[in-house]
Amino acid sequence: MEEKVAILSEMLSNFTFSCESSVEEDGSVTLSLNEMDLVDNAPTFEKAKVEMGNDILEYAKEYYENFQMYYHAPNRKAHFPYVMKALFIYDGIKIGEGIKCECRAAQESSKESFLKSAGKIDIDENAIEELRKKSMI
Repeated sequence: MEEKVAILSEMLSNFTFSCESSVEEDGSVTLSLNEMDLVDNAPTFEKAKVEMGNDILEYAKEYYENFQMYYHAPNRKAHFPYVMKALFIYDGIKIGEGIKCECRAAQESSKESFLKSAGKIDIDENAIEELRKKSMI
């Protein structure tokens, strides 16, 4: 049994969850998953990843319960290995921790520049730099 688990783990290791993140005007963080059509928004980057992990797991359960419908839908067939990975991990927090995020820093920077030049907001440059270091924007 252990050998089968190890083989399955190895087979699924190449499938990773990835997303794009952005910081909204209200300071919340939005994550958009690349492998499936899932989007989450939360007050912090860490909370958004946990919510996304939980949503991935819920979607995987639904996919599995309605396998014939989801697997044969052209826009959802490619989700299958990611569904299997989520079901194999079976922990929303761990799934969330494994999500690799790319920030939309260029878009955010131009948005910040526009708002700053328009005098709409006063941006703390040190805070923005700290968020960039943490890959939050």
